[in-house]
Amino acid sequence: MAVFDQLDKARSAARAARTTLGEADELLDEDIHGAATLAADAFAVVPTLINGRDPEATLAAAAKLVESVFSDAPTLPGAIVAAISRVARVLAKLKRVVGILRSAFDDHDRAHDLFADCSWGLGIGYGDERWDEWADHRAQALVHARAVETRVNAAIWEARHAVRVHRFYKHRIDVSPPPPRPRERVKEAWMLKDILHTAVHEVDAVMVAILDMFDSVASERRIVREAIWQFRTTR
Repeated sequence: MAVFDQLDKARSAARAARTTLGEADELLDEDIHGAATLAADAFAVVPTLINGRDPEATLAAAAKLVESVFSDAPTLPGAIVAAISRVARVLAKLKRVVGILRSAFDDHDRAHDLFADCSWGLGIGYGDERWDEWADHRAQALVHARAVETRVNAAIWEARHAVRVHRFYKHRIDVSPPPPRPRERVKEAWMLKDILHTAVHEVDAVMVAILDMFDSVASERRIVREAIWQFRTTR
């Protein structure tokens, strides 16, 4: 059945998007942990410098070192950019999920129309126990479909929000530099991590909802097949 194939493809695409989100998160971790390590190393070196032969010169050098640690320059300049590049890939994958799901939903609706048209010929009418059971599973499938749609749209929103946040910080630092602030790039990395964690949560929910819809549609198919089999064996 086309619906099953499409749901399977949609779940695979969502899984690929989640993997890419994980890669972006790891890149942000590299920037954050790199900054923490650099800061710790800098403070460890300061006492050694001050105990040198030229206290004033070494103190000035220590101050310069510490200042560089807390500048706006990123510890790993390419890490955040690479992370955002992966977020752009996530957007493309999630849009593919949306396209596949639309086809699945359309086919599911067509299956409903076909069964409704031929149900009388199979000896199933409105109010019949089999019809009610089938209708219940279809209603559940529609609920899960709505959940899938809502969650994937939320994941897309979060991914776009991450891109917007990156652009904001890029403008703030590169185009219109603000007064010196402690590790502006690390702040950005932490904010992006928080957004990506929300996106991951949404994508996880997408995959769960797709499986739930798969199960409901499978129950619909079972009822239809049983009705066809019964019709053929009683003729």
